[in-house]
Amino acid sequence: MGKFEFSQAGLQELLMQLYALSDSELEVVADSAATDFTGWVLNYFELSPSQVAFLQSLNPQFIVASGVDTAVVLRHRLPINLIKPESAAVRPQTDKLIRRESNLEETSTGSGTVTASGVLTFEIID
Repeated sequence: MGKFEFSQAGLQELLMQLYALSDSELEVVADSAATDFTGWVLNYFELSPSQVAFLQSLNPQFIVASGVDTAVVLRHRLPINLIKPESAAVRPQTDKLIRRESNLEETSTGSGTVTASGVLTFEIID
């Protein structure tokens, strides 16, 4: 699987390919998102040097939470959205914001069955 454009369309192409995987194959991908979200993003998306620098500058707690949320979404084949400007303005990376928003809900039974619902959205604001 190659790298995808860092856009809503690219993300949807990636999800289409990932969601065609078997449950066990998708679990490996979800685990990689949960344990190394930055590496997961770098592995699956074509990023410019400034995008890589921005990703690497994000707060570690934000990165960990983003990885956990992404893993939940992947495991349950739920939607992810990426909202970002079509062309990034040339600004210092400190002026950019990224917002993670979700309405994820997980339920687990005593027998170990887990279900989930919701949507995860990442919004980049220049």
